Amino acid sequence: MSKSSEHTAHPVIELAVRLHNEALLPSAEAVEAAGSLRSLAATIMDRRGRAPRRYTPHQACMRHPVELLLDTLSEVKPYPEGVVPFSARLPGTAFFPGGAGLWGAQGDRPLPIMPIGGVMILGHDFHSEAAFAKTLVSGGEVHLSRAGPNYRRVPTWEALLDVLDELEIAPARCFFTNVYMGLREGSGTTGRFPGSRDVAFVERCRRFLLKQLDAQRPKLVLTLGAWVPPFLAPLAPQLADWLGVRTLREIDRRGPVRHRVRFDGSVFSCSVVALTHTCLRGPNVGRRRYGDLEGHAAEIAMIREAIVASGVDARVV
Repeated sequence: MSKSSEHTAHPVIELAVRLHNEALLPSAEAVEAAGSLRSLAATIMDRRGRAPRRYTPHQACMRHPVELLLDTLSEVKPYPEGVVPFSARLPGTAFFPGGAGLWGAQGDRPLPIMPIGGVMILGHDFHSEAAFAKTLVSGGEVHLSRAGPNYRRVPTWEALLDVLDELEIAPARCFFTNVYMGLREGSGTTGRFPGSRDVAFVERCRRFLLKQLDAQRPKLVLTLGAWVPPFLAPLAPQLADWLGVRTLREIDRRGPVRHRVRFDGSVFSCSVVALTHTCLRGPNVGRRRYGDLEGHAAEIAMIREAIVASGVDARVV
């Protein structure tokens, strides 16, 4: 194979990437077709010895979904008291909007492909202004090799990756993001997000979340912590009874796993699971209940059920 033909894209790969990287799919059937094309394209590329998740043809005329989201992030402004915008973007692996929200992101390389039809990991908010400044020094929230000399132990990521490993969910098939945009002003990192008291700002963040959902069209959404489920409740009738809940114990009574969830204006449906926030999973997961199961086993059962019901393919490709 000549050097020039070695980098020529297969037509199927071109089409799969276009369907995945451009939010132009008009129907649920088209979304399913895109998933099939992704698998076929990945197979072709694997046989040719290249990793599919970094394939970005025609970058000059095709923009990445994350870049498009960042372009419209200004729609959540103005930021309310106690919330400040990001001063920069983390080049490495980090939750959106502090980073790209994609596993394996590196500042000097093209962004990994958005995992269309994969898993959305949905947190509450990114972090505080002070903590973000410290994270900028290392370039990302977590290093890809957990055994490497530069690995930083970040509680949210450490526990989250353990759960994903146990369920054989590849981080590369996940989009890591948050419901609230902006940073907590100062150094405080816990408790209710300051912007959650501003009704107009909350609504703008909900509208922006719908854009994120449309960009990824996940088959499975895993929420982190007790604050996220009530935020989602007004966006889908299947989640309506989560409105006003304040604890995961109450969510367990109402049902922490929902299937065939269709968010406002969406052409796709997904399963949604309410999980303990991984930054405090150790002391809190023991309170979870699902059927006859308790604690860690209960949450794992929730996710396994949702994987089967949603049909998500979250394996490494």
